[in-house]
Formats: sequence, structure tokens, C-alpha cells
Amino acid sequence: MTNKHRTTFNICLVFCFILSMGAHFTGILWHEVIGAVAMTLSILHLYRNHAWYFASLRGHYSWRRWASTFTNALLLIDLAVLLGTSIPLSHYIFACLPLPFESSFQMRSFHSLAAYWLIALMGLHLGLHFESLKSTAFKYIGNTRCATLFGWTVAVLGIACWVDREMFNKLFLGYSFDSWDPSRPLIFLFASYLMIACGIAIVTHGIILFCKPKDSLCSKSSGF
Repeated sequence: MTNKHRTTFNICLVFCFILSMGAHFTGILWHEVIGAVAMTLSILHLYRNHAWYFASLRGHYSWRRWASTFTNALLLIDLAVLLGTSIPLSHYIFACLPLPFESSFQMRSFHSLAAYWLIALMGLHLGLHFESLKSTAFKYIGNTRCATLFGWTVAVLGIACWVDREMFNKLFLGYSFDSWDPSRPLIFLFASYLMIACGIAIVTHGIILFCKPKDSLCSKSSGF
């Protein structure tokens, strides 16, 4: 798979998860179809990067590698919870399965909570692998200053959308269900979650750049 194909694949994966955040507004059928496509792409993404799991058992662990490993582990757990709760909640794709348990309000709450955490963890994951995304942005935008300005604009919009969507309450205080003013275009809902994920990615990348000189200084001072 070429870099162009890999970038297209990852963009499709992100957009499928973003589109699946509007279950109450797009309808359950479309939510299940988009969610099934997103989960299939996730499994393909995990398979394509399966060598990472074996490589994670070897080599030295810096703080960035610890952060990446921890984020990937949380993403894997979150995807498992998302898939495990989606099957009994299904009204169409998995409705024919003879399941030994039924859906409940608590299961819907866990499903929603896992979806919100997926947005945050996806942003962290993108931020920890931001160099390739940044090079792609520079390639298409051309001007480095414009690309940097665009990046920080997205970060500010991400913070604003975080507040507007009450993400802290949804992630940590158990506020599981979403609401949206019908007078506002629905596309803004999906754009809000996209801005949140991108904003987290940019802020994460900024933290890495801030800590990078300290890491290099420490490595030089600790050398034999």
C-alpha cells in the first residue's frame, strides 16, 4: 500500500467514525451501516499494523513510546467495548442473532461513552503520529506559515467545539447522550467532532514538540 493509499484509507476510517456520531439524527439503519464499515476498516487497520504488537515487546521505551503504547491499548479496549455493545443494540445488521442477553439503558450508555472516548483517543493517536499528517498538509497548502496558521486555527476551533459539545461531562461525568439544536445545520455536528479530534491531535503534537528538546538534552547529558 502506497503512502497515498494509506492516507486515503485513514481519512475514510476517521470520517466513518465521525459520521457514526449522529445516530439520533441520521437514523439507526444508517448508523449501523456506517458503524459496521468503520469497524471493518478498523480491523483492517489493526491487521495491516499487526507487526507493531510484536515490535512493542522489544527495544527501549521512551516517554513518547509509553504514551503511544498506552493510547493504542486504550483504543483497542475501546473498540472492543464499542463492538461488544453494538451487537445486542442492533436493530438491523445483528438483529437476527440469537443473543443470550438483551439491550438495556446501561448498555446504550456504555456504547455512547465508548463512542465519545473514541473521538478523544483517536485525536491522541493522530497527534502521536502527526508528522506524516503535517507533511501532507504542507504538501497541499504549500506555504509553511499558512499551514501552521491553519493548524492552530483548527486547534482553537477544537477547543471551542469541546466546550460546545460538553465533552468533559460526556467523558468523565457519565453524560452519555447527545443533543442538537434542529435550527443548526446537521453537518456542523459532524464538523464539531472532527474539530475536536483534530484539535486534540494538534495540541498533542505541540506538547511533543515542546518536550522534544528536553528529551534530546537529557540524552546528551546521560551519554557515556
